[in-house]
Amino acid sequence: MKKFLLLPLALAFVSNAAMAANSVDLRVTGTITPPACSISMPGGGDFDFGEVSMNAGEEISLTNPAKKALDISCSGLTLVGITAADNKPNTESQKHQDLFGIGVDANGNAVGTYKIAISDLLVNTLSGFVTRSADSGVSWNAPNPSSIKNNASSVNSWNSSANSAPPEQITSVSQNISITTQMRPIDTIDTSQAITLDGSATIELVYL
Repeated sequence: MKKFLLLPLALAFVSNAAMAANSVDLRVTGTITPPACSISMPGGGDFDFGEVSMNAGEEISLTNPAKKALDISCSGLTLVGITAADNKPNTESQKHQDLFGIGVDANGNAVGTYKIAISDLLVNTLSGFVTRSADSGVSWNAPNPSSIKNNASSVNSWNSSANSAPPEQITSVSQNISITTQMRPIDTIDTSQAITLDGSATIELVYL
């Protein structure tokens, strides 16, 4: 009787030992989400110069009196900047990284340029500085940071210390932009029909 009882017990023990695990795996998962930022122009991005009268031989510069806010807002402290792209490439009457194209006449001649200037800057609600990189953020000592450049490698950012200092993390930036145009002399372009000023640029937020 005892022999018959021991055999099933021994088999049960061997079976349980074979099923036992020697290790267990664990996983560490999750998602790190950086603070999100947004860029906006609350008053819209249209600068209308209306009708412009020019005399023969005259090369004029026009400044639109309107200043429009360009605001950046982030959900937490973040290193960000802005770049600009000319949506009318090769329509500027002269090539320079400060200048954007403003349209062509009936013969395809570029009629002028415009420049995007920055003023009235607040960084994290306090007075601050624009700092600019000419090499996509590698260094931050590029001259003349008070305008937005027509150059894919040029990045504007902000800090609270100096134009040549590196950017600082921000939660908000408020700045005004204004537009100045430079028109070619009227006798160098086709005026057989009205010329439409047709500048367009995209200002893009970039994370640094």
